[in-house]
Amino acid sequence: MTGHPKAGEIARFGAGALVQRQRARVGMHIDGCPRCRKSRERIAAVRRALAAASYPPMPDLVGSEIGLALAIETAHRNIPDAVSGHPGFKRERNHGVARSAAGLVKFAHLAWAYHDNEELAARAVEYAEDGIAAGQYVELVGPGGMEGLHGPLRRVTRSSTVRQALESGQAGLRDTAGYYQLAGEVVDAEASVARRLAASADALAAGHNGSRIIVDCTATAQTPQQRDALARYEHLLDKQIIQQPIAALCAYDARALSLRAIAELACMHPYASPRTTPFQLYAEHDAAFGLAGTLSDGSVALFLTALRRLGKSTRSDLVIDARSAAYIGRQALIALSTHAQELNVTALLRMSRPHASSIELPYPALTIAGALSRGPKAIPSKQKVATKEDLAGPGTTAREGYQAPCISRLPHAVTPGTGS
Repeated sequence: MTGHPKAGEIARFGAGALVQRQRARVGMHIDGCPRCRKSRERIAAVRRALAAASYPPMPDLVGSEIGLALAIETAHRNIPDAVSGHPGFKRERNHGVARSAAGLVKFAHLAWAYHDNEELAARAVEYAEDGIAAGQYVELVGPGGMEGLHGPLRRVTRSSTVRQALESGQAGLRDTAGYYQLAGEVVDAEASVARRLAASADALAAGHNGSRIIVDCTATAQTPQQRDALARYEHLLDKQIIQQPIAALCAYDARALSLRAIAELACMHPYASPRTTPFQLYAEHDAAFGLAGTLSDGSVALFLTALRRLGKSTRSDLVIDARSAAYIGRQALIALSTHAQELNVTALLRMSRPHASSIELPYPALTIAGALSRGPKAIPSKQKVATKEDLAGPGTTAREGYQAPCISRLPHAVTPGTGS
């Protein structure tokens, strides 16, 4: 061979990782080259030292964070881009990854993790200008008083459109403390949503086409207790957004909050900024909630946390619209079944992949079935197999009432687009 092999080649030779032809070529050179033999001996010594070293076990929290980061990165490639006009299925709510805060649906609920003040200001301007153009009342909420609101939200007034709206009364500034109903430093979810409904009614009475809120939530998301309450608030508000003329951009400072803390809150929104959550759990018409994105093993702990923050169901069934889920792993299905058992309800998971056969499930409180064109006629009981006849309902044929039968290959992972 011409010249000496590189250190990487020598290392791979020592590890037996070269193909036969390369192994013969490099081995022949090393046998006749003192310099490369010394390199091989040094690399082998490092390998032996590493093999003999002992390391403390990785803390569970670190392993969990790594798993979540990988799940978010994987999901980032599967969640549809919000600005690409994702059509969804019939009667399905719009959702997706937002590359900016502009051009979303009129009453969008968006989570945005910002990395500097200029980024927050840019997104806030986009969102505010869309609301002003739609005739909505726009409220900017952050730390500071009405007269001296400081920080990045003040930069929004650089926009002449926003400045004019503030002067004309179509926009206003509010302190975070006056925006939420707080119990100490924790958001009172129910009372805060009631405030939003009252503010929306006031906006309508003043001649506006609803209300649009831009709020920096960072101060109310610092501790697990705060996030428990704030996530509950986000879900309750989202349930109102599909009924009331309310839009909200919820901002989180990525410099002050961990990846997991942001994911815990971003996952409760139909729209989220890139790489903030592996899945989205949001209010949906004719369902307890909708699911999109990827629910892999790395996101199961986050999924369970989100489910438990939804609160108790007042119904005997739990219909989940998962037609837009790119992937649902076995552990996520077990988590959903466990959650349904804790609530003493039966969960019906709507999927989208057509398949002719029904499936007997190993999850006692979970039925997986196809999408329903007319809403559920009857919820299958626990441990019951969902057939075409079950889903079609009385008086209809399977073809009329059954758009996409059951997903196959349980208890393995469910991938709606492939059936695997």
